[in-house]
Amino acid sequence: MRSFFFLLAFLPWRESIVRIGVAFFSMAVVFSTGVRAGEEGAENGLSIRKASLGVIGSAVGAVGGSSLGAGVAAVEALGLAFGTLRGGRDADLDRMRARNRQDAWVRDLRAGNLQERLDALALLAGSHHPEAMDALVEALETDPAWPVRRDAAAVLSKRIAENPGLVPLFTDALLQEPEPGVRLFLVEGIGGMARDRRDVLIVLCEILAEGDSDVRAEAALALEGVTAIPASVLPALVEAFRTGEDYVRGTARELLSLQLSRAVPLVAEVLTDPFSGRRQLAAELLGEWGPASKAALGPLLATAFRDGEPAVRELAFEAIALVVPEATDLVEAIQAVLADPELYVQARGLLYGGWLAGLYAGLDAPRITAALSSRDRDVRRIAAFALAELGASLEMEPALLQAFADFDWWVRLQAVRALGPLARRSDRSAAALQRALGDGRKEVRLAAAQALRK
Repeated sequence: MRSFFFLLAFLPWRESIVRIGVAFFSMAVVFSTGVRAGEEGAENGLSIRKASLGVIGSAVGAVGGSSLGAGVAAVEALGLAFGTLRGGRDADLDRMRARNRQDAWVRDLRAGNLQERLDALALLAGSHHPEAMDALVEALETDPAWPVRRDAAAVLSKRIAENPGLVPLFTDALLQEPEPGVRLFLVEGIGGMARDRRDVLIVLCEILAEGDSDVRAEAALALEGVTAIPASVLPALVEAFRTGEDYVRGTARELLSLQLSRAVPLVAEVLTDPFSGRRQLAAELLGEWGPASKAALGPLLATAFRDGEPAVRELAFEAIALVVPEATDLVEAIQAVLADPELYVQARGLLYGGWLAGLYAGLDAPRITAALSSRDRDVRRIAAFALAELGASLEMEPALLQAFADFDWWVRLQAVRALGPLARRSDRSAAALQRALGDGRKEVRLAAAQALRK
């Protein structure tokens, strides 16, 4: 094209020819560009033709009032201008095609078959289409196929940080959604907000006690590090402690300890659970809480006297020793046990509690030491505990030394506590404490070491 215009420079009518050439060249480009763009959309083709005509007018004007060199330069500029216009047109077309594709994805998500809906979810994951968010929310709330709801939850969970308005949607869906696969992504989406949002904390505590084990484990993980809980979630946490897996139960224990005064009576109710393993867990937890569990002392004593499982009774007695800081508190609790209307409990209370209550009124030493030799382990336990609390005399030393050979470690522990004050006055007691440093139970060894340091 440039050679053609260069030849025209030697003709006397070159200026007219240049203007005519520019005009025809420009018109061809304008209409070819406009027609091709019109194939993609009438509005796009019209806008390109209008822009092209503006550039053509400027170029033809420059040719009309200038030399042939200026005309040739104008034609070259015109070619560059059309190249730019065409590049802009291509970018516009690309954007329009992308928009059309995303429109189709949104339509597929709302009305396609199952595979089309799943494919649309994958394609819309990173989309900023103005209708994409509404379509994703609709899929989570109303789609009949749980795989679609699952994938919608997965996509939305990655957007929830920048769209806090999605949180109520997730919490409501967690309480209503039956499919574990969907609930896992819902928990994942809001799990990081448990420490900052009360509504999220409450929902996670509630699902900790029900549903699929994987969902409960995910909720337990999300609840780690929480430092405050409302009282309304305590029943759900107790249920999670009672029925959950070890990991879930551990989280429930930590959270219950944040509301001890209200949690103790609820945990004490687990002492009546029909499963002995759960009763053991409750007794153990109340013992861990120590004096804070004093409100549960009555149920603990009833369990220690009445439970048909030796392991449960043992843990209940251990808990009592940790819960009761003063012996007089134990006496008051035993008096309460004596009022139990169940004859079996009353009989056990009279057997163990009757003489123990009399002990604090001045029962003589022979009665106490005789109890240390009882064939009933529970009687030996209570006697050893009473001596440890009240303080033993040298007259009781032989019976306490005999208690060091007891097969029950808890009796040995109380014997160590009772002999501690006597070790300063008796070499036999001091030697016994030295032997206790090698006991098979850590609790006994620690108590002996502590007694020897005093």
